[in-house]
Amino acid sequence: MRADADGFEVSSSDGLSDTGGLDVDAAVVAYLDSTYAGRDPGAWQRLLHPVTAEDRRHSQQLWDDVRAAKEMLSRTATAWIHLPTLGVDAPLGREQLEELARPVLDRALVATRAALRAAGVSPPDLSLLFNLPGC
Repeated sequence: MRADADGFEVSSSDGLSDTGGLDVDAAVVAYLDSTYAGRDPGAWQRLLHPVTAEDRRHSQQLWDDVRAAKEMLSRTATAWIHLPTLGVDAPLGREQLEELARPVLDRALVATRAALRAAGVSPPDLSLLFNLPGC
């Protein structure tokens, strides 16, 4: 957006409506799948495709633990994710998370650069965002 005489005008509206933190969570779950599903394929499938109420609780716990681990890794080098139907606590390191998140972040970076180009904004112009009059 740019300030004009009447308020603000939209300079570019490119973006990724299908990209966010849940995509990073899904990448972590895919990593866990490739690492732990072979231990008990039936139990793992119940986590990914729950049918019973207990399976749904376990699946929700898995996704909640993945999100919590992701947040924990902003403060620690390693976090643990409980895999309820397997009875396993899986370690996830900060570097692993960064590697798993890289494709999602790369897509966001490409979209951000495209939006800036479409708006005619160069990197030096971004400093204006922090020096707006009246802010």
